Amino acid sequence: MDIEPTPGPTPPGPMPTPPNPAGPMSPDDENTEKEKMDSGEEEEMSDTDKEA
Repeated sequence: MDIEPTPGPTPPGPMPTPPNPAGPMSPDDENTEKEKMDSGEEEEMSDTDKEA
């Protein structure tokens, strides 16, 4: 009954929660940075493809 009325974005618990901006998680930060870098590289590749 206590688990039914639960909010969408659960708090930072021992569960695999999504990358939250207010989460003191080191792996999450690294993942976000890696994703940002990946996006940049992908964008550059797309630009080259468009120029070709």
